[in-house]
Amino acid sequence: MIRKFISLLLCLGLVCAGAAAYYPDIQDPALNNTAEVLSVTGIIDGMGDGTFRPNDSLTREQFAKIAVCVLGDKDKAASSLAATAFTDVTPDSWARGYISYVAEKGIISGFPDGSFGGGQILTYGQAVTVLLRCLGYTDQEIGFHWPSDYVNKAEAIGLNKGLSLAANDSINRGQAATLVYNALFTEMNGSADKLISKSGVTVYDDAVLYGSNRSDAGLMETSEGSFRAASGAVGLENSAGKQGELFVNKDKELILFRDNGRSGKEIIVTAILKNEAKSTVDISHKGGTVSIPYSGTVYYDGQKTTALEAAGDMTIGSTVSIYYDDEGRYSSALLNSYVMDGPYTVTQDYDQIYDLFTVSGEPSVIRKGVSAKLEDISRFDVVYYSAATNTVYAYNDKISGIYEKAAPLKNAVTSVTVSGKEYQLATAQAANKLNESPRAFAIGDYITLLLDRDGKVADAVDTSASNINNMGVVLSAFSRVNDSGTQEQAVKLFMADGSTMEYAAADDYGKFKGELVRLKYDNGRMVLSRVAPISRGGRIDKESRTFDGLWLSSDCSILVLADNPENGEAVVRKVRLSDIQGNELLKNQVIHVEIVGEMRDVALMYLKNVNKTDYEYGLITKTETTSLGGGTRVPTGEYTLLMHGKEMTVTTGRRVFTTQVIGVNELDSQDLVDTMVIGTGKKLEAIEPDRIKADGTVYKAAPGFDIYRYYDHEYSLISSEDALNLGSGRVTVYADRSMNEGGLVRLVVV
Repeated sequence: MIRKFISLLLCLGLVCAGAAAYYPDIQDPALNNTAEVLSVTGIIDGMGDGTFRPNDSLTREQFAKIAVCVLGDKDKAASSLAATAFTDVTPDSWARGYISYVAEKGIISGFPDGSFGGGQILTYGQAVTVLLRCLGYTDQEIGFHWPSDYVNKAEAIGLNKGLSLAANDSINRGQAATLVYNALFTEMNGSADKLISKSGVTVYDDAVLYGSNRSDAGLMETSEGSFRAASGAVGLENSAGKQGELFVNKDKELILFRDNGRSGKEIIVTAILKNEAKSTVDISHKGGTVSIPYSGTVYYDGQKTTALEAAGDMTIGSTVSIYYDDEGRYSSALLNSYVMDGPYTVTQDYDQIYDLFTVSGEPSVIRKGVSAKLEDISRFDVVYYSAATNTVYAYNDKISGIYEKAAPLKNAVTSVTVSGKEYQLATAQAANKLNESPRAFAIGDYITLLLDRDGKVADAVDTSASNINNMGVVLSAFSRVNDSGTQEQAVKLFMADGSTMEYAAADDYGKFKGELVRLKYDNGRMVLSRVAPISRGGRIDKESRTFDGLWLSSDCSILVLADNPENGEAVVRKVRLSDIQGNELLKNQVIHVEIVGEMRDVALMYLKNVNKTDYEYGLITKTETTSLGGGTRVPTGEYTLLMHGKEMTVTTGRRVFTTQVIGVNELDSQDLVDTMVIGTGKKLEAIEPDRIKADGTVYKAAPGFDIYRYYDHEYSLISSEDALNLGSGRVTVYADRSMNEGGLVRLVVV
C-alpha cells in the first residue's frame, strides 16, 4: 500500500458537513472534494453561513493568509506583533501578522512605491508565484521574466491542472482552491516530500477504513493503524470496508476519509476450512477458494484479529472483503457484520417462509450448512433470511430432555439446564416458553430446545408426540455418582436428531448397546424400550428420495452404526442420503425403517455401515514390496499415504489397489477401500465446496475433498484458488464410486 507520510499543522477547526454536499453552492463534485480537503485542514475556510462562494474574488491579503496556512505557521503569524515595512499596512490591520510573515520569508513582495496592496484583487500570475515560492523555487531557478517564467513553471509541474487562466486574469476562490490543492500534493523543489508535508496532517493513500473498534466506538480501525475520530470528522459514515485517502492530524486524530471508489474483493462464504497442512483458513465462495494464512490480519467489528481467530465468527453466507497489496499479495480482510432477519421457528412447513420473511423470488437455501431446496425446510426448523444474498438459512439442531433448572430465576430466565447441560436463551420467545408465564413449561417437563445458528435457544417446544424425536441408539450404559453423592445408573444415547445425550436411567441398559430404543421419562429417570426392528431391502432413488417405493420424509433421519465393539462405546453417525454407497440396500444392511403417517413416509432409517463417511481419503506415494526371487516383487501390505497433506503409514494384507487413491477407515486403519478414476481432463474450470467442473463436466464432490499438485515428481496439497490458477495440464478426478451410483469426488490431482 502506497503511503504518503505527510505532516500538516491543522490551521483551523473542523467544519462538520457531509461529503456528498459539503458546500451547497458548489455544483462541481471535483471542486467540492477539493474545498472539503482545504476546509478540514483549515487552509481555505468556508463562509460563516455554510457556503464556500467559489465565484467571489480573492485579495492579496487573503491569499497571504492562505500561504501562511500552507506553510503551517498560522498561529505564529497571527500572533506576531512585528512591524511591517509596507506603508499601507496599518498596526490594526487584521492581516498584519500574515503579511509580515510572508514578506519576511520572501514569499510575497510589495510594490515599488512601498505599498503591499492588500485589498487588490489577486491575479493568477501572483497566485502561482506565491505557491512556487512555498514549494522552494527561486527567481534564479525559474527565471527573471515575471510573470511569464512563473506561469510556465506552474504549467510544467502541473499546478494549473483543471484551470485555464492567463497571467493577468483575476482568480476567484474556487480557482484558488484548485490551485492550492494541486500545490499541496506536488513535490517540493529538490525533495520527494510534498508541500503538504510543511504542515501538520498525515495522509495515507489507498488506506482501508475497517470501522469502529468493538470496545471503543470512538476509535477507528484502519489499515494504517488505530486513530480516534476527531470531533466533526468527515467521510466516516457508511465507509467501513472502503479504500481511499485517510487524513490524520498531528494529534493522531482522523479528520477526513475520502472514498476513492475502490474496495476489496467481496465474497460470500459458502464453506470454511481450517487447513492444518498449510496453516491457512480456506474460504470457499462461488468463484473458488481464498486461502488466508492463520496469522493473516482480519478485522471484525472494528477489532483487529487473525484469520484463525476470525474463522470462528465466519458462517455460511457471511460477506468478506479481501484486500491485496500492489504486488497482488494478501494484505488484510474485513469480515462484515452479518445481519439477518430471524430467528423464527417454522411451525408448519416450508411455505411458511413466505409469511415469515419478505422473500425476493425463489431464494437460495442453506440447511444444516449445505445447499438445499426450499421444500427441505421442515417443521421446527429455526430459520433466518439474508436479503443481501436472498438466502434462507435453516438450522434443525434440537436438544430434548428434562427441564431441570432456570437461571437466575424462572421469572427472569436467561439460561436453562436441560438434562444436565446449560443453554443460553437467545430470544424473547424462548424466554416466554420457559419462564413463569401461564402456558410456559414447568421444571421437570420433557421438552425440546430449538437451537439457533450460535447454539443458543431460539424456541422451546413439546415434541413428545413425534414419531422419532423420542428415539435414539444406546451408545453405552454405566454407573455414576450424581450431584447428591449417590450412585445411579446412566445411559448415553445418540438421538435421532444427531445429538448425543446422557440421562439418569431407571435400569442398567448395557444389554441395549448399539440398539435403537424409545425413551420415556418416569420419576426423574429415563426408561428405555427396544424398537422392534422392521428390516427391509430395496432400491434407493436419491433423486426422488424414495426407498423400496416409500417416500422419505423431508427431514428423514438416517443413522448408521459404524462400530459396536464388545468393550467400548458404540459408534453411530448421522448421514445424508447421498452418503449411502450405491443405489440399493440389502435387507441385512437395514436394521430398522420407521414408517409414519397416512402417507407411510420413512421418518428414520437405522443402517449398518453402508456409507463412506467414516473413511478419509489419501494419495499413495509409496508401496513397500518384498522380493519373491527371480526379479519378482509383491506388496508387503504397507503403504505410505499423503492424508490431507501429511504423511501417514497404513498396513493391511498384500492387497493391490486399482488406483493411487484409497480410503482409510477412521475407526480401523487396516480397513482400506479402493476408489476409481471417474474423469480426466486438461483444466479445472470451477470449484465449489460440493462440486467441481473439469473440461465441461461437472462432478459432485464430498465436503473437504483434497486437491494435490503433481510437479517435479512430488505431490503437494494446494488450495482451490491455486488449482484454478494453474492453467492447462492434466487433471485426474478420483471418486469413491461411479456418479451413477451416487459417487462423490474424494481427491483431485492436477
